[in-house]
Amino acid sequence: MDHERYDAGAADAHIPVYDERLTAYNSRYGQSGGWSERVLARLRGPDSLSGRHVLRDVLERLGLPSR
Repeated sequence: MDHERYDAGAADAHIPVYDERLTAYNSRYGQSGGWSERVLARLRGPDSLSGRHVLRDVLERLGLPSR
């Protein structure tokens, strides 16, 4: 049986470079902040979800159920 292995240390080592590149990309389009900042802001809690946490319920009420 094949088991995937996740190396958090190796993965985390790439975050600063990714943040730097995405910050440069975003600045070209008038956006600020790096990837880490954006992800952490979106995961902060229901208030940061801008209604996405109720999207499934809304779709079901409209007759558009999802799995």
